[in-house]
Amino acid sequence: YYANAEALAAARPKIAASVYLDDAAGQLRLAEAAVSPIAAQVCTGKGLEPKPKLTFAIGRHVRVLELGADYTLAYASNVKPGTATVTLQGMGSYTGTASVQFNIVLAKAKGVSAKSTKARKLALSWKSVPCAASYKAEYRLKGAPKWQRKSAGKKTKLTLKGLKRGKRYQVRIVASGFGQTSTSAAVTSGKVKQ
Repeated sequence: YYANAEALAAARPKIAASVYLDDAAGQLRLAEAAVSPIAAQVCTGKGLEPKPKLTFAIGRHVRVLELGADYTLAYASNVKPGTATVTLQGMGSYTGTASVQFNIVLAKAKGVSAKSTKARKLALSWKSVPCAASYKAEYRLKGAPKWQRKSAGKKTKLTLKGLKRGKRYQVRIVASGFGQTSTSAAVTSGKVKQ
């Protein structure tokens, strides 16, 4: 841990202090810090605020920066699926800014159910996916190579009709929104009623 910018810069005398210091403020430039990447986050419909890790190295001397003491965080475009930006503002012995981006993706539908309550039909249902604008059901005879599709619009329920009696079907739900799609794990129905 270094008490001030001058002491930290002195840890590597072969490189001029101006590489790390802001001449006017006498502080270390945050832009020289290493910012850890942020893994993709799943959309929840609320602002996502993952916290990156910052380290500042001069030679073999490395310091992990502290949020609230060395820098602050500000988030932009962090609610909907797409690319969000985290801006890091230096404070204390650090000045200037750095930034890192992360992706927000659609969650996969959960709670997918496929039940046959009437002849040649399957009643499908699933839980709502945050940030999804529409859904499609993909289905096929168990073991068949190709999927068929049927739109559910914004609803989280759908009835498949005209199915083969006594057969089992595999079903999965495709959620769409903000230019993205996500596909749930497939579930297998019971036998379609006669």
